[in-house]
Amino acid sequence: MRGFPARPCAPARLRVGEPCLISVTFVPGTAGAKTAQVRLATSEAGSPRIVELTGTGAQPGDAAVSPASLAFTGTPGTVSAAQTLTLTNTGSDPLRRGAMSVRGVDAGAFRRAAGCSTTADIPPGGTCTITVRYAPPGPGLHLGVLRIPTDRTDALLVPLSGDSTGG
Repeated sequence: MRGFPARPCAPARLRVGEPCLISVTFVPGTAGAKTAQVRLATSEAGSPRIVELTGTGAQPGDAAVSPASLAFTGTPGTVSAAQTLTLTNTGSDPLRRGAMSVRGVDAGAFRRAAGCSTTADIPPGGTCTITVRYAPPGPGLHLGVLRIPTDRTDALLVPLSGDSTGG
């Protein structure tokens, strides 16, 4: 099952009514549509049972962002120090991005402060930095996602969390 590695179910023999969880992971080696099957051989009539799998691989290594998430702490009515993300073009062509946005229930608690102009492409191997600040509207946990659209992959998503006390 190239692109869909699976782990076998243990034990190999199940008692009547005993469940078996099969884990399948999609790991495409190339871009494009992929298909595979999981064949479940049993002693029942109609064996083997077949489960069809499909997935679409994106261009490998076109864009990466690090760190993978940002976590803030703060006090209501203040703005945190900026935290920095690095967007890297790991592909062989210039990388173009679209307008970034913060989404989610508490999107207003996070502010993209600067970085990564949408008018300049990132050359192969190049980077740009994005800064984000946290301005908690009140006490509690606040969650959001920074969405970074690019021309070659689905948008990169960076989870944002902020924990605010008192005020």
